[in-house]
Order: sequence, then C-alpha cells, then structure tokens
Amino acid sequence: MTCRVLVDANVLVSRTAMDWLHFLREFNEGMFQLHITHDIQAEAIHALRRIHPQRSGGAITDRVEKITGLVDEVVQDFPGNLPFTGADDHDYHVHAAAVAARADLVLTFNAPDDITTTPDDEHYDVITPDDFFVLVTDSNPRCLLPIVKIQFDYWSNRPGHAQLDDALLKAGCPAFARRVRTTLGQLA
Repeated sequence: MTCRVLVDANVLVSRTAMDWLHFLREFNEGMFQLHITHDIQAEAIHALRRIHPQRSGGAITDRVEKITGLVDEVVQDFPGNLPFTGADDHDYHVHAAAVAARADLVLTFNAPDDITTTPDDEHYDVITPDDFFVLVTDSNPRCLLPIVKIQFDYWSNRPGHAQLDDALLKAGCPAFARRVRTTLGQLA
C-alpha cells in the first residue's frame, strides 16, 4: 500500500531535503505519495524570501515549479474546526491538512508535539526527513547508490559545493548523511 505523506513547508525550504525527497520518490515509484496545501506552499515561499530577501523572482518561481513537480496532490481544503492538541497554533493547518489528506505521515523538521501532543489519537505519525530518508532506503537499499551517483555527478560540477554528506548534516539529516557517506565510499 502506498504511504501518503504530507510535506511541511520547512522541508520544502531546504534545497537538500527537497532534492533527496525528489530522487527517493523517483527511484521508489509507488512507495509513497507526497501532498501539500496552498498554505504549506505559501509558507515555504515566505520562508525562502525571508532567508534570501534579494533572491530573484525567477529563482522563487523555479522553486514553486519544483515543488509543484514534486507533489502528487495539493490538498484544496481542510476543516477549520478540528480538535487540535499541538503545541504550536500556527501548525493547526498542517494537522488539519494531514487529516483531510488521510496522511500516514507528516514530514517535517518540527518537533512532533508542535503538531500533535496526543499522537495515539491521530491516524498519522510525525517524522523527520532524516528518519524518513532512512526508512525509505531501508525499504529499498538498492535505490541509494544510483541516487548518490546522480547527486555526486551534479554537485561535483558546481563550484563551492558541499560534499553530499556534509550538506545533509547541515540540513539536519545526520543518520542519512552517514548512510550517504558510506555509499560515497562505495563509489570511490
């Protein structure tokens, strides 16, 4: 059965996390579906603009197009009156979207209790990109080598690029970074 994953804005802000999510999805067709809302997309664009106030409009448009190409569904509506036990009122929309999308997982860099403090009462689990990437590659270990090769070939031609595992560490994915470092050793 395909896992339904609601992707939070902070994952879409991270170029590193978004790239790995893209390739893991591409190399594991049917394993999971990705869902967002217009609110999540707007929050991601707002965060990108705050981080990079002088980034060109074209760069923002490019990110919007990448997000659109990444997801399977933009959830159009969600209820505004669900019980919410999360610690961060600004994450109500993530909880409500997860309910509306019938998500199995909410993929976020946030602490789980930001979205729900009573996880046993929800039909979804909150998972970090680090844990999700490890879970996907545990399910299909053969997918990692070709993805690492693609990522390595792309980034090694860019001046000033970080090594793949260093970029993952900086993005908050230490366990997956170790896995990628091991795979880089296999490539060498």
